[in-house]
Amino acid sequence: MDTNSTIHGLISAFLAAERTYLASVRTALALLGFGMVLAKVFIENKYGYRTSAYVTGSSVLAAIIYLGFSSYRYFHVVNMLQRNTFEVDIIGPAFMMVFCFFLFFCAALVAKRVAGRKKEENNNKGTPLLNTQKGELSDELIENMNKVMEQQAELLRKLNNNNNNNSNNNNNIYESIINISSD
Repeated sequence: MDTNSTIHGLISAFLAAERTYLASVRTALALLGFGMVLAKVFIENKYGYRTSAYVTGSSVLAAIIYLGFSSYRYFHVVNMLQRNTFEVDIIGPAFMMVFCFFLFFCAALVAKRVAGRKKEENNNKGTPLLNTQKGELSDELIENMNKVMEQQAELLRKLNNNNNNNSNNNNNIYESIINISSD
């Protein structure tokens, strides 16, 4: 075997291992970014910071474990290449994939449970204006409605008075115009 082709093959194998490792680093960063985006979505949909913390924490944990496994695998492959041996690892990548899906599934369940509790708490509180537990209007809402109705009635009275004054003024102007034109 030619030494140049052996060296070339070895260099290609080292570079391929490095490319794979860098792709794993990129995937770990994508896991972190995905977790941050989900956390932002949970916060904007008013599920709270606790739910977003679960989602963010699970994505950080998944990224760290994935990056740790990728680092171990990269150095293991480089070591095998230096010894001129190679073993195919089937169990490791499959385990990592199942672990990441399991971790996100657990985070989704926890987030759903926390969100359900938060929604239940909000439903049980009732608003200050509407008592949802009894299904009736609160005294504060009725009082506010009465105030608004009184204000509307006052505005209608003022508007009616202005219209009467305007019609009297219009009649006076009309009579003045007729008097001027008859002169």
